[in-house]
Amino acid sequence: MKITLHNNGTAGLKMWEAEVSSQSVTIRYGTVGKKPRTQIIPLAACINNSAMEEAIKRANAKRKKGYWDVEQQSATTPPRIPTEPKSVTVATGALGSHQSNEWF
Repeated sequence: MKITLHNNGTAGLKMWEAEVSSQSVTIRYGTVGKKPRTQIIPLAACINNSAMEEAIKRANAKRKKGYWDVEQQSATTPPRIPTEPKSVTVATGALGSHQSNEWF
């Protein structure tokens, strides 16, 4: 399981991510666009020896500080690729029409 959160900090958009495995929780955090810092919490250091509980507790603490959940894209869903600009005719009233290559 992976939890990804964002926050608009004073230094830019910040990210926080927790990835749960059977043996640990890996936390990545930092400013979006820069190399994130990484912290690994072993299972023995997790609440009730549960990586899932640890990740949820830490994520809830971040949400209380103003972080919000980022929707995760499915691995089977390809990213949306913008289409090429389409040539359209825009009516301009009494002046006639205008040809444009705007993105729609």
